[in-house]
Amino acid sequence: MSVLLNKEQTLNKKKIKKSSKHALDSGMKIMAQEMLRITSKATVSYAPVVDDIIVSGCKDRRHIEAALDGMLDFCWDKTMLELFRKLCKYYYNINPQSTSEYILAYRELWDSK
Repeated sequence: MSVLLNKEQTLNKKKIKKSSKHALDSGMKIMAQEMLRITSKATVSYAPVVDDIIVSGCKDRRHIEAALDGMLDFCWDKTMLELFRKLCKYYYNINPQSTSEYILAYRELWDSK
């Protein structure tokens, strides 16, 4: 009887382990989908901000850096990275030192090379 109990306990542990792995995979999938959704919304939100800054010739350091700060969190996404680079190129003519710091921050966070 003891052998049967041990086999049953082992089977139950395997079922629980498999069930936990499935729940973890499902949870990660949901998190990844949510990250994509949030990043898409952020990109849609920041695109007109970047365009407005550039078209208007804005030189307001706080406004530009607030945009760069917010965008930096989403630069793992190719579209957001393009917006970030576009604003950095613009801002470089206004404040090269600060722009260089943003580029370094990007590299530390997202550049795998």
